[in-house]
Amino acid sequence: ALNVEVESYFDGQLFKNRVWVGIIE
Repeated sequence: ALNVEVESYFDGQLFKNRVWVGIIE
């Protein structure tokens, strides 16, 4: 279960980064 939480956490971070990059660009 912990592995899934970590993976989903990193997926969320990548998604946030993509959103920020989209806003900045």
